[in-house]
Amino acid sequence: MDAWYRTHWTFRWKGEPFDAAGTVDGRIKGVYTGGSWGFVAHTLQLIPEKGPDGVHTQYTVQAGLKNATDLEQHRTDLLPKQ
Repeated sequence: MDAWYRTHWTFRWKGEPFDAAGTVDGRIKGVYTGGSWGFVAHTLQLIPEKGPDGVHTQYTVQAGLKNATDLEQHRTDLLPKQ
């Protein structure tokens, strides 16, 4: 095997950071990753959703692609270094 890696994408919407979580009806869905979630969730009217653990709440947005800035791919190499 020559390559084995994991990728994830991040972007900014209205200046705030999000992890990309897929697309919905041609819009990018993101999970808010900033430190001011209480203030930002209220101000930007983010959507509360249960997190993957089914217990904690995460805040999401479905943004038009033209409004998402700084889209960036993050790649983690999973092969051991030789």
